[in-house]
Amino acid sequence: MSMVESDNNRSETFLKGFRGPCPVCGYHLNEPTNSRCPECGSRLRVQLVAPFHFYPWHALLMGIVVSFGVCFDRLLLIIHGYVWSNGQNPPWGFLGISTLLILVLCVAGFFVWRYKTRLERMSKPKSYVWYTFSFLTPIITAVVQYYLIMMLVRGGL
Repeated sequence: MSMVESDNNRSETFLKGFRGPCPVCGYHLNEPTNSRCPECGSRLRVQLVAPFHFYPWHALLMGIVVSFGVCFDRLLLIIHGYVWSNGQNPPWGFLGISTLLILVLCVAGFFVWRYKTRLERMSKPKSYVWYTFSFLTPIITAVVQYYLIMMLVRGGL
């Protein structure tokens, strides 16, 4: 008996005694006679699915995505302010700061994606450090952006 036939037999055996909702449409199945839902026609099968694990690389990518939002918001606000102020000189310094931070976030996202398997295999204490860092990433991005803009305004940059 092949693996596929074994899986089909396991599904049929399980479904013969199954009483519960269809996972697609919610129709109450009462010991279905075949492997299709009588209401929606979707295929019913039994399978083992690995649970989702929230690894540090997931958290880091989410922190980077939120930081992108912070940078794009600032970038759009600078552009909007320039357009509506009838200014003569474009604010290149302000645009450069936001663009630089976006490029840094792109590089960080690349490295997180590239080394995600290492981040999955690390010990718990180290992963907690990365979870904390990923939570602080948008805050750090906003503070750095604010600091650089204030330095530019005061003439220190």
